[in-house]
Amino acid sequence: MKMRASFSHPGLEYTAFLFEPLGDDRNGVPLALASILGRMSLDPWSEAASLAAMPTDVAAHKLASIIEAMPHQVVPRVESSTLAERLIRLLPKRPGPAAPATQPLADARAIERRPLFRYLVWLALFCVLLIAARFG
Repeated sequence: MKMRASFSHPGLEYTAFLFEPLGDDRNGVPLALASILGRMSLDPWSEAASLAAMPTDVAAHKLASIIEAMPHQVVPRVESSTLAERLIRLLPKRPGPAAPATQPLADARAIERRPLFRYLVWLALFCVLLIAARFG
């Protein structure tokens, strides 16, 4: 069952991405991407939204560089790109191009105004015919 938008948290779709277990740090504390980003003073939800808006390969490269830049490196560099690719797959699916059946808002408003335009044209034509009949 899908939650209605009014009752869902705006960052809820990034939960799987941000809280996927990544292992333990050197002190035995479990790590997730949210904790890594927090340790780097980055907002996890805005970073997730930014990565979700990027093409997959660019997002994976950026995430790998974030993981590599983590202080007190926990994840070896050889694994950072593999880990980044795995995590990027957990981001919500990016919307594809709009289907041809959908119309931009401007076009929808133009269609709504067409009946009014037709009404005004018929009204003007009717007035011209009345004036022509009266004076003709």
